[in-house]
Amino acid sequence: MSPFIIRRISFVASLIACLQLLSCTSTATIPRTQDGQTIDYFGFIAVESDTPIQAHLKIRASKTQVGIESDLTIYIEGDGAHWLFQMVPPSNPTPRKSLVVSLATQDQSAFILYLAKPCQYVDIAQFKECDPSVWTEGRFSPDVIQLANDVIDKVLIDLPKVRLNLVGHSGGGTLATLLAARRNDVRCLVTLAAPLDIAAWTRSISVGPLRLSNNPADPSIQLKSIRQTHFFGENDSIVKRESIGNYRNFTNKTDFIVVSDFDHTKAWAEQWSILQKKSCLTLD
Repeated sequence: MSPFIIRRISFVASLIACLQLLSCTSTATIPRTQDGQTIDYFGFIAVESDTPIQAHLKIRASKTQVGIESDLTIYIEGDGAHWLFQMVPPSNPTPRKSLVVSLATQDQSAFILYLAKPCQYVDIAQFKECDPSVWTEGRFSPDVIQLANDVIDKVLIDLPKVRLNLVGHSGGGTLATLLAARRNDVRCLVTLAAPLDIAAWTRSISVGPLRLSNNPADPSIQLKSIRQTHFFGENDSIVKRESIGNYRNFTNKTDFIVVSDFDHTKAWAEQWSILQKKSCLTLD
């Protein structure tokens, strides 16, 4: 083996170790916007939970709205920290800054819930109990879906009657779709740059299948009764339009919208107020 190849392998190995070390030693347990503002700055309060899922709730409803059916809009975090070369998973899935927090903090619903994925933003003690499969091949497993459902149900106990809107970016949109398939209280599902057929998605980016995960493209009677809006970025190389695959779980009121000049992360937060108006979030 030539010295050049040896040096290159050594550099890549060192880079991987460095990135994993940075991820492991990150102490950020408070979700932040892309501008670096913490979610509590915008009036969100952490929801106490024994599960390894962080949730933050904001209540805008006035006293006169209590007892009137309102919306709880739930924003679900994406898969988190980046994989190295789409092959090496992060040792910690916590994103340093969050596009989804940037979306949630703009929302004007009576009740807004930010929901992280499992093992994101948790403390060291909780993280030691985390199974890496929940952010790798089991990121959409039945256990992950149930964990998220349990947190939502806990929040609903202390709220008046509400209608649920689910919003998710990337893998958060995939999880939102799988949650909607299990619930009977969802009025609107919105995904941004999200794989709707995970088998088609993994093929499109040439990575291994997510063997421990459920696929939103599997037939679902419940999803076929929910209004949906699915946005895709025209220049997205991570979640391509082919990621729709065999997803057929939608009504004739569902919209698939390709947004010009958007990629996987560019402009979603900046244009969120406009995109909201084009989605089922604004429909009664």
